[in-house]
Amino acid sequence: MQDVFVPDLTGRLALVTGASDGIGLELAERLAEAGAELVLPVRNPAKGAAAAARIRAAVPGAVLSLGGSTSPRSTRSARSRPSCWPRAGRCTSWSTTPA
Repeated sequence: MQDVFVPDLTGRLALVTGASDGIGLELAERLAEAGAELVLPVRNPAKGAAAAARIRAAVPGAVLSLGGSTSPRSTRSARSRPSCWPRAGRCTSWSTTPA
């Protein structure tokens, strides 16, 4: 895969759907290399755990968490929860799955 310039994302939160494999996983890894904190909403916990392990192996110190679903409804729901509001100002959303 061709390396693409990604600016310093330290302090930014990246919500990446489709990150359990394929291009979504590659994208999540690249964003972690750029310093972003990752949120990976996954449907399959085993694939999500494997993706997280791969990212952490490739990017020591990567900060990431796994969510429960990639449906547009659940993503909108997460954004509407008050506990997510303090982080909203630093969120960058990347989707590799159809809406």
